[in-house]
Amino acid sequence: MKTPKLVDHTLVVFFCLSLMTSKAGLYISSSMLLLRFFVLFFESRVTFTSFRKEPFYYLPFIIYLFGIFITICAGGSQNDLLEYSRKGGMILVIPPLVYFFSNTEMRSTCIYSLAFGFFISSTQVLLHIISHGWNGERISGFWDIGRWGEIVSYMTLLFLPFFYSNKKNHIILSVIIVILGFVLLALSGSRAPLLALIIILPSYMIYKKRQHGIFFLVGLILIFSSLHYLSSDTFNKFSSRVASITDTSSDHSNSARIAMWKTSLGFLGSNISTSPSDFLFGTGSHSFQEKYVSYLTTNHEKEHYSEKFNSQFSFNDSHNMYLDLINKHGVLYTLLLIGSLSSVLYRLIYSKNKISSDFDECLVLVLVGFAIIGVFYTSYMDYQTSFIYLTISLAASKSIRSRA
Repeated sequence: MKTPKLVDHTLVVFFCLSLMTSKAGLYISSSMLLLRFFVLFFESRVTFTSFRKEPFYYLPFIIYLFGIFITICAGGSQNDLLEYSRKGGMILVIPPLVYFFSNTEMRSTCIYSLAFGFFISSTQVLLHIISHGWNGERISGFWDIGRWGEIVSYMTLLFLPFFYSNKKNHIILSVIIVILGFVLLALSGSRAPLLALIIILPSYMIYKKRQHGIFFLVGLILIFSSLHYLSSDTFNKFSSRVASITDTSSDHSNSARIAMWKTSLGFLGSNISTSPSDFLFGTGSHSFQEKYVSYLTTNHEKEHYSEKFNSQFSFNDSHNMYLDLINKHGVLYTLLLIGSLSSVLYRLIYSKNKISSDFDECLVLVLVGFAIIGVFYTSYMDYQTSFIYLTISLAASKSIRSRA
């Protein structure tokens, strides 16, 4: 393998392993991928003509630079600008990944690296159970509970379509990761990612082949029944957490989340009438808390929610991706980002080129999961969002191949 090709493979492996294991690794690998893309551009391996014609090359840069422009227009603080520059820049991993994934060997490298990283993280969970046992407490891999739950759900959804592959090794890998994904989500107690899987997996399997969806549901029932038989106390802790997803009366976490949605909507409405610039350009990630608390204090709600929900009520997070995005970054940036993701999805699925992609269905499943989880989590512009960008890149690679 030639040195440049070895470097490219190494960067992809580093990025995929970091997605599963390391925040620092994710930052370093993303930066190195972007730097490598610039080198390819200056070496004319990515020509200006191809850059100008390929939306997956230039659109991430437009979104990122527009976000910086919006933050400056909002009059945000230096911290707002720095935070967006750091977190918003993760989208710039798409151009180099799209270029690399136009190569079949690179796509295989990515898939197997993700699987290897996933198994490493799973081993971390297993070692914790061997050392400390499990009595229903929440366990995660190398990431914190919330991010780990999202990553596991995206990983499960990404590999689910491989179950219908013509390659035996892909089918085996899919079965292992889907089963392992459910087990790890059960151990993590992450309710929103689990809800997304419970909705998407049987629906997709019924869509592909009805009896598979039925077998899946029966298998799920058998697994839960076995857990109940082996350890009723542990199962009761797990099942009560799953049941709490719909409990809005006695579960303070759910009640606090609904209150945050309500007040965030109120804050948005207030900005429309009293502060149009905050509505259009956003408050900025760092400045949000100060303005949000000021709004709650003016309406005599801050003390009420602080006393009622204690630490469950957040003054810096709406616990809803859509409300948080529009309040912190404004309606203009929100429309550009969501519109771009929607157009990408439409363009890939209904593309007129003759090259099919094994990852179209993967992208649909992961984006639907992202949309469902986003109702309950503020999951945009975070480390786990890089998984969304990676999936887009895998599916988008057919756009580059069609021009070859």
